[in-house]
Amino acid sequence: MVNDKRKTFVARDDLLNGMSEIAKGKGKSLYETVNETFEAAISLFKIGTTPKSALEECGRLKSAKDSGYILCLENLWYDINTLAYNKAASETVAAWRSAGIWYAKKHTTSGTKDPLQSIKKDLQSSLWNVSEFSMIEDRGEVSVRLLGPRLSKICSELFLAFFEGIFEVLGYEVREKEVMAGRVNLIALMKEGRSMG
Repeated sequence: MVNDKRKTFVARDDLLNGMSEIAKGKGKSLYETVNETFEAAISLFKIGTTPKSALEECGRLKSAKDSGYILCLENLWYDINTLAYNKAASETVAAWRSAGIWYAKKHTTSGTKDPLQSIKKDLQSSLWNVSEFSMIEDRGEVSVRLLGPRLSKICSELFLAFFEGIFEVLGYEVREKEVMAGRVNLIALMKEGRSMG
């Protein structure tokens, strides 16, 4: 027999009203809906995250899906890019640069106040195949560091082209770059006459 002891807890009226509306919409009782919510929250804490973090991640995944991202096996992604580069290097680099341009335009036209920070946040949550990614802006200079032990030199070069496309749209010029297998480092400076936002 299931132990169904009940305890009283206090919650804000707006939250209880919202939960009540959800319950009605699902054709369930408030008791059942509150318990389902508690169970979900407890499960999230057990796997090392919080409901708020899970919700943010879910939102980022939905945004990525709406933006045209697809899920792909990592080794397939590497193989496809390597084959494309080996068959048509300049066209493949141009395609990645164009993708960076499109990506930056998406962020600059989305209404965000700081497209660079929006891009940084988006990339931090979507670059699953890299072990380290940083993008630091300081008075018109942006430094990017990307480490991915499984990235080939070709894939690293393609990432560089992607970043060059991004910075072209944002009004920066890439002044220093270092590309090797598993690593991309670059420094971009804001072009003269451009505003830092």
